Amino acid sequence: EPTLLEFLPAVSVDTSQTKTVLLKSCSEVPLTITDVVQETSSDLFSYQLLNAGSPLEFNESAKLEVTFSPVSEGTAQVSYKILNDDPLNRNAVVKVIATSSKNQRPVAKARVRLSSSSEWSTEHLDLSPLDVIILDGSLSTDKESDTLKYYWSVTKAPENSTSKIVANSEDEGKTASFFLDLIGNYEFCLNVEDTDQMVSANSDCVTVTVAPSQTIHVQLTWDTPKDKTPGDPDGTDLDLHFVTLPDGHWGERGRPELNDGSDIYFGNRSASWVVPGYGIEEPNLDRDDQDGEGPENIHLDKPAPCRWYAVGVHYYQDRGLGPSYATVNIYINGKLRFTNANVSLSQTDVFKQLAWLFYDGSDVYPFDSDLPSYDDKEGWVGKTPEIPESIIDEVKSFAPACFQ
Repeated sequence: EPTLLEFLPAVSVDTSQTKTVLLKSCSEVPLTITDVVQETSSDLFSYQLLNAGSPLEFNESAKLEVTFSPVSEGTAQVSYKILNDDPLNRNAVVKVIATSSKNQRPVAKARVRLSSSSEWSTEHLDLSPLDVIILDGSLSTDKESDTLKYYWSVTKAPENSTSKIVANSEDEGKTASFFLDLIGNYEFCLNVEDTDQMVSANSDCVTVTVAPSQTIHVQLTWDTPKDKTPGDPDGTDLDLHFVTLPDGHWGERGRPELNDGSDIYFGNRSASWVVPGYGIEEPNLDRDDQDGEGPENIHLDKPAPCRWYAVGVHYYQDRGLGPSYATVNIYINGKLRFTNANVSLSQTDVFKQLAWLFYDGSDVYPFDSDLPSYDDKEGWVGKTPEIPESIIDEVKSFAPACFQ
């Protein structure tokens, strides 16, 4: 497939374009492809058979690459016979139709910058979670015309990313913006089209790597199967919680004048925790997502030595959409060190603690939490989670100085 291969839009004269036909084995009996024969004589086409050196098992495939290299304007055709041992289709035929034009294909050129910066990159940027980037195709060129259409695509993104490219309608998509919702690697590619509907032969791409810079970075995302339009105002609302121990309480906002609430969440987005003998810790929540999927991020840089923390998730509002599935990723100094994925929260008000954290002065150690979930606020709000003795004993074995 396809059995009819078309080179459309037209290929520019004195250039070459290659397209691929997939030759797939669809039977439990191995398929042997013995040869490919070009049935029609033409110097404008060439072909190459790939991955057909041995019999193809069920669902395995080979490829027929066909290259069209026109020298004048017009239309050309050719057909290829695929010789094989399938008794029902021993001489499978692929027909090729190609159109060529004197019009030269435009050249796409992409670049990217942080929305708050004026510095462009045509290759790669390293940025932080929740940054917004600007994509720009103004460096693209066409020999015959100054008028181009711009087509941006996201060709690589972190799993569960739901962010979309937003094209600028005022310049017909020459520029676009993108919200970097999750940690990971992104690739953005640009194709352009001229007034004769000739599409650029190249797809020019730029890449972005998103990584947190803080010592501790906790990221919450979630999926609600019954939410068919994620991102609209009617989505589900989950909240991330990050409490300091051993004296902190879930849901504690603290005294506003002292900014000392022990739980970081939407109701207490930042705090200044005074740690005797150390100084001040300054955790904060950078985003309260209320319409489905997240992310929400809480981060803390330069934690005090010998400190405990707990991470939890609260199903704040299901809006009638039923169960939601939360995933918490914890990054330590920019590296993913802990994942608790697809944790089921059945309905509004369900709360589940997902992790313990301990910082020994040089590294942060995450631990899975197997505490039961709570169905209402009375079970957890105002309560201090008790660290299991088994985890304390494990920490004592590698950080004895913290317990002297």
